[in-house]
Amino acid sequence: MLKKLLLATTISLAFLASTSALSASYDFSTLSSGTNVTNQYAGTTFSLAGGGTTSGSPTVNHGGITNSTTGAYPTADQLVVDFDYAVENVSFNFNNLGNNASFGGTIWSAYDASNTLLGSGSLSSASGELFSLGLAGITSIIWDNNLTGRSSWIFSLKSLSFDASVTPVPVPAALFMFVPAILGFFGFRRKLQA
Repeated sequence: MLKKLLLATTISLAFLASTSALSASYDFSTLSSGTNVTNQYAGTTFSLAGGGTTSGSPTVNHGGITNSTTGAYPTADQLVVDFDYAVENVSFNFNNLGNNASFGGTIWSAYDASNTLLGSGSLSSASGELFSLGLAGITSIIWDNNLTGRSSWIFSLKSLSFDASVTPVPVPAALFMFVPAILGFFGFRRKLQA
């Protein structure tokens, strides 16, 4: 009995102190054209900001999620993804469909939970390329194509993948005192029975 109790306690403590990793990979090119995407994917929420369309659900067209509610013009300047957990090892397939050179380019920007910029990069020549971000602690990414105040153009996000490390549950110090107390209890019980 005592051995079983000790084993169960050890397994429980190990479980509480463990870190679990979640991986996700979404292929938006498999969705039907016209599909609105918001929070259908676990751990992520998609939205639009700025430009001619400042709210609403991004819509699938041109082989991925676009910066438009209809998959056509008018468009939003930004496509935003918010993660429920801090993520890392992010990669995405991005395709500019409009005139980058004339309007100043497109960038991605990654932020942490305090809205601090972790990094950004150019997507000006993107035509279906895969981008990988070597950053950790990302809670949101913004794809923005209106850097110079000009009218934005349509773009699509074809895929998105990431890893999320769920932080371990802290085990209170009092829980570690539980094991010696149980051992003492069983020792005292045996002494009474003898």
